[in-house]
Amino acid sequence: MTAAPHKVLFIIGFMAFIGILASVFVSIFILPALIKNSKKALLVLLLCILPFAGCVGGIRYNVKEPPPIDNANTAVFFGAYKKNFNFRVISRTEPDGYRIVIMNDLGVKLQDIKIRKNEDTDVYFYVDYMPKEVIEDFSDFFKEYYFSQEKPNIKYESLAIYYYKNKEAVIWIKKI
Repeated sequence: MTAAPHKVLFIIGFMAFIGILASVFVSIFILPALIKNSKKALLVLLLCILPFAGCVGGIRYNVKEPPPIDNANTAVFFGAYKKNFNFRVISRTEPDGYRIVIMNDLGVKLQDIKIRKNEDTDVYFYVDYMPKEVIEDFSDFFKEYYFSQEKPNIKYESLAIYYYKNKEAVIWIKKI
């Protein structure tokens, strides 16, 4: 693996080589010394550990805590589009609108859009599986859901939300 052109494979191969080399060194020099003479074993052990002690002492972990996530600005939905495409949606409030991330049942990101009240929808991530019509339906639904006072195309039925387009329910969705 050390001859692989991929950097990660090279690192894995290099670390495996170092691990095997270290285990051979320990089995040839340190273990026999430990078995025969305890004073000699202590000297060999110190000679082996000392070079690594300086490396460990120089490490500083200045990792800052990530900022807390404000769950009040996040909503999670699941549902179906035209009864044959199951999806999940994560909606996040942003200063100028809402970020909508649409995923399939397995959690694979299919679409990332940004909706604003009186502006066009920004599409950040596009997959061929979601044609333009589907993206527009999701955009129209969330614009009406978040920004419209009247919600003429949205019906609340038995704990679910239905979005109608041309008198046909195209989106069934439920907020978690």
